[in-house]
Amino acid sequence: MRTIYISDSGDDKNDGLSLKTAIYSLKRANELNGGRNDSSWHFGPRAWKRIQKELADKKRRTLKR
Repeated sequence: MRTIYISDSGDDKNDGLSLKTAIYSLKRANELNGGRNDSSWHFGPRAWKRIQKELADKKRRTLKR
């Protein structure tokens, strides 16, 4: 099982396979995962809070429709 690293200092041009090459967005993590369910995601502490907020905002927008 591979790990994808997500960080506030990451860049979506990276491969996400190490802390030094972390990515920034959940969208990029999904792209790298390629629909497989065999990866784990490692979030930096600020990145996790940012991603949680993004997901909550997305859910609120969906419920308003």
